[in-house]
Amino acid sequence: MINRWIRLRIFICAALLGLCAVKVARRAYHLQVEKSEELRARGEEQSLREIELLPERGRILDVEGNELAGSAQFDSVSCNPRVLLRVPGGPARLAHALGMDPKLLLRTLEGARRRPFAWVRRTVSPDDSARVKALELPGVHLRKEPKRIYPRDEIAATVIGHANVDGKGVDGVEKAFDSYLRGTPMTLMGVKDGTGRRMLFEGLVDRKSSAGKHVQLSLDSYLSHVTHKALSDAVIKHRAQGGVAIVMDVPTGGIYAMASVPSYHPENPGAGVARGATRNRAITDMLEPGSTFKTFTLAATLDAGLVRPGELVDCQNGRPLMIGNTRIRDLHPEDVITAEKVFQRSSNIGTVKIARKLGKQRLYDALVRFGVGRKVGVGLPGEMAGVLRPTSKWGEVHFANIAFGQGIQVTPLQMVAGFGAIANGGIYKQPRLALRIIGPDKKATELPAPDGLDGRRVISPETARTMLSIMKGVTGVDGTARQAAVDGYAVAGKTGTAQKVKNGRYAAWIASFIGIVPADKPRLVIGVFVDEPEPEHRGGMVAAPAFREIATAAVQFLGLPPNQAYAFAKTGDGTQPGGSPSPGGEPQSPGREPQTLAKASRAGDQALVEGPGSDQPLWAGPESADDVMPVLGEAEEALVLVDSRDPQSPRVDGAGDEPAQPAVISVPSFVGMSIAEAIRAAADAGLEVALEGSGTAVAQTPPPGPLRRGSLCRISFRPGG
Repeated sequence: MINRWIRLRIFICAALLGLCAVKVARRAYHLQVEKSEELRARGEEQSLREIELLPERGRILDVEGNELAGSAQFDSVSCNPRVLLRVPGGPARLAHALGMDPKLLLRTLEGARRRPFAWVRRTVSPDDSARVKALELPGVHLRKEPKRIYPRDEIAATVIGHANVDGKGVDGVEKAFDSYLRGTPMTLMGVKDGTGRRMLFEGLVDRKSSAGKHVQLSLDSYLSHVTHKALSDAVIKHRAQGGVAIVMDVPTGGIYAMASVPSYHPENPGAGVARGATRNRAITDMLEPGSTFKTFTLAATLDAGLVRPGELVDCQNGRPLMIGNTRIRDLHPEDVITAEKVFQRSSNIGTVKIARKLGKQRLYDALVRFGVGRKVGVGLPGEMAGVLRPTSKWGEVHFANIAFGQGIQVTPLQMVAGFGAIANGGIYKQPRLALRIIGPDKKATELPAPDGLDGRRVISPETARTMLSIMKGVTGVDGTARQAAVDGYAVAGKTGTAQKVKNGRYAAWIASFIGIVPADKPRLVIGVFVDEPEPEHRGGMVAAPAFREIATAAVQFLGLPPNQAYAFAKTGDGTQPGGSPSPGGEPQSPGREPQTLAKASRAGDQALVEGPGSDQPLWAGPESADDVMPVLGEAEEALVLVDSRDPQSPRVDGAGDEPAQPAVISVPSFVGMSIAEAIRAAADAGLEVALEGSGTAVAQTPPPGPLRRGSLCRISFRPGG
């Protein structure tokens, strides 16, 4: 019989169990009813998350629809560091399979030990992926990711640019048109496991609907290849630092090719960035154009009716042109020649005299019309505007320098576009790169021409025709670019050999040639610029042959009909450009004066070179004071220069009754002077100086003694003397 204490214990246990049941029920109610929404959200936060799916990136196409950049799916390697580190030798085996440093990978995994997920290497090759899969390592996973591919390797790489591993454009067209190429990311609700892997998505995903659009460019793959090869060969042959080559279609302004050397492979941009090879030199590098700029000077003066092609210009037969204490001379002496010959033989002195007929303001206005000093607007990042100072800051020396292409900065594309205006009958066509946007549905949207100078008249049609006729002579027997002649086609162009400033002084060269072909019916403008070639640095010898290689391939590829009047003449020395225009602008017939042409070829191009303009950095010693001829500058009095050895030497009026300045001065000793003292002493003596170093003067060249006024003296300084 159950006694009273047993019943009491049963009652107490039942009460306790009932109380526990009440507590459990109360807690269940709290969790299931009162906290249901909060707990559901917390659960979804751990497993059900918003997942952003990157759309398929659009392709970049050339003018014929060939792919310049596209995307493909590659495996990426990830791992759970906590699991992989427990596998004996696992990190080392994985590193060897991927060609990685085992010690570096081990350090990386140790640093991520507390995390359940870490990338090992993204978008690996199929071979690497197969090796990783064969290892069957615990905690190692392969997942598909899109990767940008560039089938043309280095061809046009600096124009196309590259995208990063997450599919965002970083440079070039990839960056400029990223908003079109990226498409619209899709945000979906999905389930992820503990390692972050995507397990399940809600609903079906149609990634095509959000895919990026394609961008079609004016670039042509074949012409880009030819241009890149010719430019690379020229840079290697002449041991240059780099180069730029551009091929532009005259009627439309479309860029068929834009090459920069050195270049890089967009799939490995890190190596290109490290050696400075990713920039598009055609739009980012500003240079002093040199003699190619004389084209704009002569065209503007002809257009103003202030000079005629046959008008005679005194180029002073080797005597320097003096502007104050600055000497301007030609490296190949010219006497009295026509304005046409001034251009064809690239006379600096003659060009300055022609520019003075035009004046500062009208030259400035013409340069603005040609697009100098403003961005071309081709639509790529990093484009520079160049430097064109207002005329209020033009001294007489600066005015003269600008006339023949020094003291001014332009981009290669600006120069090519300016020549394009002459080729296009005086109408400026703004260079175009992006032509149309093509959607996933194949519907194309034409991109409008950029705003700016497009369609503006720069010079009259008559002046443009005259300039083309004059420019043909540059590739003739008497021109500076005989090696630019193309068999069967008239070529109009201009060479340039410009000095380049390094470390604050002129110490290097830029060789260039810009040509128009066919000149009788212009279709292409091709510019070649080679940076710091050595030892040969003349545009006619360095850049012109590369132009000929590009132009020959281009006219054949485009099917442009040849003109037999410009066919090469066959001589005993081989093929020579016998179809070059005569001085009068008419083409010579095949075989005309073959002996003269062969003789010119055998003699080389030593007689004709493009000078750098002011020769101050090059002049190494005194010349006869009899060779100095003063000139009158605008709103300036003439300098009176007299040979102190000859009281009867010519004088130039214009200085009033002030005493004549001696043409030969005495160079003081600068040793021991500070920089400020040396500058004042040089100014008092009528001497130009080039300063090197800092501190106190320790050496000078030439030494103290007699020297011609306005000559250059180099002074070296050292801290402490």
